[in-house]
Amino acid sequence: MVSLAQIQSKSQVILKVAVVSALASLICLAIIITGISRMLLRPLGNLVRGMKRVREGQFDTRVQIGTQDELGYLGDSFNNMTAHIEKLIYEVYERKISEKEAELKAIQAQLNPHFLYNTLGMFSVSFNKCKADSLVHTSRRNIRLLKVPRVGSMRGKINTCLLQFLYVPSFPGLSATFGTFLEFLHHFES
Repeated sequence: MVSLAQIQSKSQVILKVAVVSALASLICLAIIITGISRMLLRPLGNLVRGMKRVREGQFDTRVQIGTQDELGYLGDSFNNMTAHIEKLIYEVYERKISEKEAELKAIQAQLNPHFLYNTLGMFSVSFNKCKADSLVHTSRRNIRLLKVPRVGSMRGKINTCLLQFLYVPSFPGLSATFGTFLEFLHHFES
């Protein structure tokens, strides 16, 4: 028969082995959990940091996930989204620049004739005071010619041939004033 002392000594050995095994299992489990959490949390952390940068307005942000799983898919989708947002912002920026340039050109197109009208008007008044009738007529012809609507500045209005031909009679007088040798023929078909 087995004595009680032998059973107690064997049970203490078994207890020590069980405690050591449990501690070893806990250590292994902690290592495994740490590794898995790092594999999952590092890509998620990168994604969260990228989202914070985008929220702050840094639309050129890209994230590196480095996996081919769902997290990798999220990272690729995030990168595609930020690239698309950046492209849209650039397109809107370019469109606004084009609109501003068009507005500036329209303003310049309005200012240039306005300046010439005023200048020629001042000449006309000055010539009138000096009793220089031919110069008065010349400056008035020039003002009339400046008022010829330009096709680009009509903004939806119809620029007909008839409207253009209304100004044709100003050209021969202007030509005669400056002594140029031009022949003007105008013919209207019914």
